[in-house]
Amino acid sequence: VEELQREVLEQVRTLVAHGILSFHLDINYEDYEGFSGVGPDRNAAVFTPEFVAELCETVPSLTLHLLTLYPDSRLREFEDIPVSVVCFQLDVVGDQDYLSTLIGQIRGMGACASPVIETVGTERQKPMEPEAVRALLEPFFPHIGMLTFQAAGTASRTNAPAGAFARDQVKVYLDCLRPGFDGAIQIQGGITTATLGEAVKLGAKHLVCGTQLFRNREGLTAVQVAEIMLQEAATALANEPSHPANRDVVEALWKAFDRFDFDAAGDLLHDDFVCEWPQSNERIRGKDNFIAVNKHYPGQWRIQIQNTVTSGDTVVTEVIAQAGDQTARAISFFTLKDGKIFRVREFWPDPYPAPEWRAQWVETMG
Repeated sequence: VEELQREVLEQVRTLVAHGILSFHLDINYEDYEGFSGVGPDRNAAVFTPEFVAELCETVPSLTLHLLTLYPDSRLREFEDIPVSVVCFQLDVVGDQDYLSTLIGQIRGMGACASPVIETVGTERQKPMEPEAVRALLEPFFPHIGMLTFQAAGTASRTNAPAGAFARDQVKVYLDCLRPGFDGAIQIQGGITTATLGEAVKLGAKHLVCGTQLFRNREGLTAVQVAEIMLQEAATALANEPSHPANRDVVEALWKAFDRFDFDAAGDLLHDDFVCEWPQSNERIRGKDNFIAVNKHYPGQWRIQIQNTVTSGDTVVTEVIAQAGDQTARAISFFTLKDGKIFRVREFWPDPYPAPEWRAQWVETMG
């Protein structure tokens, strides 16, 4: 065990010296049942809390990924170690009460919580449907800093030296989970010098690629592989298509509605557009249905944009809508994709009289 630990430290120090800033550590426990028939080596005896603490002193940022049926109890061994991120298998989370406790435990350490979502699975484990994943996680989006997607059936799930990168499966999960989620995306499994560009184009900010670094088929050193991957990532980002600014697209939509130009509004929507109105428990699927609802909405509503805030692919607007003596306010959360509006989650709050009990501390806005 000590010899393995020395070897790991030597490799890590070499990568740190060459500018690698973030490291991802899988700890595979005997109790985890999600591996394939020929699973990876169980390595908890190597990555003890003492050794993980030593790694934390060596690297700028360490992600701890606990592959276990009992992440809450396993995590207690590491609670005093300043890891940056704690990943846990979503498939072992039974309900939202347990999820809430686990996320609170991780955040209490000062770490980022990142559930790991299986998109391929193994012969022993079928992945959760994307809609079921969203239903479980959505209430905790404000407290989850990163979503991790397992994108291969082998590689980190077995001792096989490579696994196919399941781009299409990952994309299905991303399309379902991205609306309303403002955190980072991490992809693990199947990341090679050949597939890294595709992962970057999916929007991944973090890539787990230990198999390619340390067990690549070309016989390259980890440093050589890292340099190739950085070049591939830069190329993928440079070749991304240019689109109008997200803010401009969203504001163009409101301006089109203000002048009743529904054709122009429809041109700004993605082919897979979805709108959600949580207050009435309605979902509008497809841009044609969304335009039809707005075209047939009673009244001639004029739109005034009050505020627009952007962050990456997310745009939030506050607008005032007026028709005759009617006035309404909308708070809308837009997600853009390929330069088009892909998702909208919208709230139309009703005004209400100010309560008397707090009158001495407030003033009327006018």
